[in-house]
Amino acid sequence: HGGPVKAVAVSPSGSTALSGSFDYSMMQWDVTDPARPGLVNRFTDHDGAVNAVTFVPGSKLALSGSDDGIVRLWSLETASLLHAFEAHQHKVVGLAVSADARLAASASWDRTVRVYDLADRKLLHELKGHKTEVTAVAFSPDDLQLLTGDRNGRCVLWDRETGGEIVQLWEDDQINAAVFLPDGKTVLTASNHHTVRAWEIPS
Repeated sequence: HGGPVKAVAVSPSGSTALSGSFDYSMMQWDVTDPARPGLVNRFTDHDGAVNAVTFVPGSKLALSGSDDGIVRLWSLETASLLHAFEAHQHKVVGLAVSADARLAASASWDRTVRVYDLADRKLLHELKGHKTEVTAVAFSPDDLQLLTGDRNGRCVLWDRETGGEIVQLWEDDQINAAVFLPDGKTVLTASNHHTVRAWEIPS
């Protein structure tokens, strides 16, 4: 890369990695031998820094999100751009893919989260409710819920089907990361308040 690296992801097999950078590129790496990683492909069709990258499970596809507000779907097999979801009005800083690989979600500084159908390549939901920049997004293990976090320390649990809010959680400062534990009943949040907190999701 020709600039600071903002994002990294590892494939489920552990043999391939993706990295995203301020240099407007995503790179695909062969990490079969972690001591000697090899560059496989460089994806440069971005008009801004690449802040988020992720694999699409069970496929040879990947997603990237960048400062230009676009989520891009890539073929790792042909090193080609398959689709550009041009939905956001500000930078994309977080990506998540459902376990069944049908859906993707993006978090943006335009204060929204967008949910996409990867097969039909269309926007399904625009989740509005955050009052400031959205900084994190994650699917629940059963893919029925989405968790998002923002710069005010507010986390929202959403119903993935309807796009409606289920519950809100509050941290003391900006949320930098949010994830579900495998049981789907507990989430972890990491914040600027020097803390990682575990929250039990109301049933």
